[in-house]
Amino acid sequence: MNLKFTFIALILSLSIFAQPQKGSLLLEGQLNGAWTSIAPTNSGVFGIYLSENFALTIGSEVGIIDDETFNAFVGSRVHFTESTLLYTDIIYNDFSEEISIGLGIGNRFYANDWLAFEPRAGFVYISDILRFQTMIGISVFFEQP
Repeated sequence: MNLKFTFIALILSLSIFAQPQKGSLLLEGQLNGAWTSIAPTNSGVFGIYLSENFALTIGSEVGIIDDETFNAFVGSRVHFTESTLLYTDIIYNDFSEEISIGLGIGNRFYANDWLAFEPRAGFVYISDILRFQTMIGISVFFEQP
């Protein structure tokens, strides 16, 4: 436990904060799965910052070979601080014709001005089931010229 706490404190102290500006573009991907088998997801999310603290996002996931998956995402990212943010996502799954809602908090660790890693924890509500989920987000920023 102490080793984990020390590692997290070290990461927090070394983080470079590079808050995106209004008009910046956002490209997100995620790593999901059990901690022993983390793998990239097939979905990507694109967003635009309407202010320094608020981004709207959209995305999709499409199955290609022997997979009829089609998921559409709409969401937002609201920053409380330069690195702490609330994420919300509404996801429509065409195959099961279900809508799920995700809500959680993340903490961005900026590697440089355009790349950040974002551990997240939150809840997903789907088909009358509320699940706790964790993931690691990877964000790439494209600043407005």
